[in-house]
Amino acid sequence: MALTVACFYWVDPARPRQYQLTPQDVRVWDSMMARHLHVPHRRVCVTHRPALIDFMETVPLDMAKHVPGLCTVKLQAHKPGGIAKEGDRVALMDIDCGVSGSLDVLFARDE
Repeated sequence: MALTVACFYWVDPARPRQYQLTPQDVRVWDSMMARHLHVPHRRVCVTHRPALIDFMETVPLDMAKHVPGLCTVKLQAHKPGGIAKEGDRVALMDIDCGVSGSLDVLFARDE
């Protein structure tokens, strides 16, 4: 069973924020995951702007299914042909999370 760790990067003008995440934030997240997750895994970024995320694997985000103003894009992780193949384990992580130690004990589990 394979493990896929995914983040989401999208801009929603209908959902104002005090700060706006950038592709650099995705780069920091990717580097953080590489440093703190050593079990076999695949890292992907689900985005509507893959040209800005040229340093890691991307999965297209279908903005036609997005409801402006709501944070429902992460539901697309579970659609057929989405992030992972049937039977794979998927971990969805926010780009603005902070990890200060190994994630291996959390993701090396079989169940």
